[in-house]
Amino acid sequence: MEIEKLQYDVDYKGSLHASVDWIAGGNFDGYIYRSCLRFLKENNRVIKTIKIVDDSHYDDKVYTEEIYGTFSETDKGTITCVFPDFKMRGKILGEKNQYIAFSVFISQNGRDVPECYEL
Repeated sequence: MEIEKLQYDVDYKGSLHASVDWIAGGNFDGYIYRSCLRFLKENNRVIKTIKIVDDSHYDDKVYTEEIYGTFSETDKGTITCVFPDFKMRGKILGEKNQYIAFSVFISQNGRDVPECYEL
């Protein structure tokens, strides 16, 4: 299965995020990271990568993480990505099909969280 507007074997980049901990007297301990999605034609695989952008003010070690899942196209022209602990349902948008807007359903807390990715 191949989704017409989807780009394969390239990173769709998400927003920057931060992990922040104010420790002992208000000292900052944290890092900056970005989520990326990569769609592979083989076996409809999708990889969500959490890439560390800056950990210069983090006291511990933090590593890039990859989460593997599968994706499919629905009858409504949306993309559904299924990972072990969450699902993402999205729509390709933009004049050049450069965005994918997702609603991420996290089964542990039953909430939907919006995320957007850009080529």
